[in-house]
Amino acid sequence: MKKEINPIVQNKMDGLLASVPEERREEVEKLLHTISAEETDTGAIVALFNLPSPEDSAMLQSLNSRSSGGMFVNLRKVLLKGSSDFMESFYVNYGDKSIGDCGTVTIYLDGISMIAAKQLQNWPLYSGQETSTRYVAMTKLGCYDPIDLENTRMIIDMLMDFYEEGIRVLPEYLKARFPMDPKPSDKTDGEHKAQYEKTINAKMYDILGAFLPAGARTNASIHMNLRQIDEQQRLLIYNPSGEVSGIAENILNVLKSNFPATYTKKKSYPEQEEYWKMCAEDLCYFDPDDTTWPEFQMWGTVHMTDFRKYQKYIDARPKKTELPKVMGKLGDIHFKILLDYRSFRDIQRQRNGITEIPLLTIKYGFENWYLKQLPENLKDRAISLLREVEKLVFELSTQISKFDLQYFIPMGYKCPCEFSRNLVSEVFVQELRTGLAVHPTVRNMEKKCAEWMMREFPDLKLHVEMSDSEWDMKRGLHDIVEK
Repeated sequence: MKKEINPIVQNKMDGLLASVPEERREEVEKLLHTISAEETDTGAIVALFNLPSPEDSAMLQSLNSRSSGGMFVNLRKVLLKGSSDFMESFYVNYGDKSIGDCGTVTIYLDGISMIAAKQLQNWPLYSGQETSTRYVAMTKLGCYDPIDLENTRMIIDMLMDFYEEGIRVLPEYLKARFPMDPKPSDKTDGEHKAQYEKTINAKMYDILGAFLPAGARTNASIHMNLRQIDEQQRLLIYNPSGEVSGIAENILNVLKSNFPATYTKKKSYPEQEEYWKMCAEDLCYFDPDDTTWPEFQMWGTVHMTDFRKYQKYIDARPKKTELPKVMGKLGDIHFKILLDYRSFRDIQRQRNGITEIPLLTIKYGFENWYLKQLPENLKDRAISLLREVEKLVFELSTQISKFDLQYFIPMGYKCPCEFSRNLVSEVFVQELRTGLAVHPTVRNMEKKCAEWMMREFPDLKLHVEMSDSEWDMKRGLHDIVEK
């Protein structure tokens, strides 16, 4: 049954369809049917709908800054005139960046490397999703090899062979280590067993992800506004990784072809381009000279006098509830750590703070937690494999750039990481990432952070999970399935 046009919309947009060219009438009428609107007790109008074009959406919202007519008056202008001339005049020529914040796009990226995914996700206002190495076998996606030498092919083949062997061997071993929990009364035997199998598989992928080369392919998406995605790509086109710079160029091409008014006539300034090039070459990958990076070091700059003014809100806060955002002004928390790249990729998703992307190398060693999870025969194979990989990587280091070398290094190797977050964000991350379903090497890091916080701020109530357990059958429920 066709939804009726909302009475408020009908009244405000009366006569519009007669003004629209006949070839667009059906399209505009469909849009009017999608608008939900209500009038408040105070006489204001609340409306919800989406325009199909992000440029139209940007224009509609931006017209508020120069017009008192309201949304329905402005919507008439958008539907009758279109947004192309507006975007060129005000976003491109006038340079009002806030207009670009008002329209969003989604870019889908299939078959990019883990290295590229992190660079594309390294933006404060990034939104999107990626294939999870914690739940999905990565065998079918393959690996990206930017060099294609005999040694690079050998490394990829050895690592992927081990990954596939682990998928065959580990489930039975893990079942012996982690027997099925007693069945709750609200589940059937079949449901309980299926949840257990999924939990075992998730545990297996948590371990084996460390042996994937960082060049393993993944599928990802970016959902950002017109301004942010443009500014990000204009920096990434100078990324020292050829794959990343190429993807950024492709994204800009797609944007230009779909939104020519917004992107094709945008001015370019040589001084800016040189500056962005310098920043990209120097700052896209964090590579400190210090080879004695601390295993863990934490410090803070929190104003304790102001902190105590908020004690009422600290004491009253229930679980799974964030502190008031205003408390972020109290100061920042910083810490350095050696963390495996596989888990860095996970924790980097917490973007409310500053987190640089580390250059992946072998100089800080492989995270021992992964080796401890393997049965003895597979552990011995893993140690021999890593020795061979290190030998080949060392040989390649004299032939290829350090940026390309990353693609052939297993993601279980540790990286120097430095994180800076305000107090509110740090509390949120610690409480989220000490949960039992979190990857153990991430969880161990956040437990160290929580211990430091509880020592430094004894009056700061933290809702953290500090147990030593590494098993939680709820992992088997973290799935997206069709009902």
